[in-house]
Amino acid sequence: MLKWKELCPSQGIKTMSAWRKEASNRLPELQRIIASREVNNPMMLWIELRKEFERLCKQEPAPLELLRRLWGYANWCMERGDDVGTGAALGFCEHLINTKESSSILPVIMSRQDYQSLKGLLLYQNTEADYEAVLKCFGKEVSPRIAQITRILKTL
Repeated sequence: MLKWKELCPSQGIKTMSAWRKEASNRLPELQRIIASREVNNPMMLWIELRKEFERLCKQEPAPLELLRRLWGYANWCMERGDDVGTGAALGFCEHLINTKESSSILPVIMSRQDYQSLKGLLLYQNTEADYEAVLKCFGKEVSPRIAQITRILKTL
């Protein structure tokens, strides 16, 4: 984990922002994104983390533990309610079912209740039918991809 300080000419050196520190603690393997000079606010971080999330969802096998922690960090941010939460909601969560790969992995990394709490955000970028199709995956019906992921998890 990087131990760095941000330089602010008007205030001298100050410690890392709480949202960036939390991201560093939860997602140390994504430090190249978190500590990037281009990431200067929570929304920029979430835009970059969403791109990484989508890339990770396409890997075989998907790094489920990392994806779970990424979702946990998004949830932490949204609970804050400030611009950190807005960044997570708009830069990440509203796009979670935009791709087949990311939507198929959601039942493995979050609870049905978590998914249902995101309905308003998800419907901004997707249709009600899209939302309901993913919701069904949280039930007893299991897609082949989820079954494969579940088998992999049991071997860990």
